[in-house]
Amino acid sequence: MQDINEAKRILLQKELREKYNIEYRQYKKATTTGSKNKENSKGGSTKDNGLYILSAKTDDELLKTCANAAKFTFEYIHAVLQELKKRKYTLDTINKIIRQKVK
Repeated sequence: MQDINEAKRILLQKELREKYNIEYRQYKKATTTGSKNKENSKGGSTKDNGLYILSAKTDDELLKTCANAAKFTFEYIHAVLQELKKRKYTLDTINKIIRQKVK
């Protein structure tokens, strides 16, 4: 449900939709060439064969990334959420922590 709401938010906001389209084209171009590359400076993690290496990041760094999700690619945020899930965080817990930090 959260993925659907996020997709709706992106589709309804012109700036986010344009950013998504640019990032999607870059992603498709990178994955079709099969090359290794680096995530943008805001992502800060190495990407190798489609996998982000996030295990060296602290929980706090990952949660800050989630709180500022609009600044990152969707692929990167998905990887961050997967890493947090491995660390036994639920989406509800992540959401509560982010809301507390914003206040």
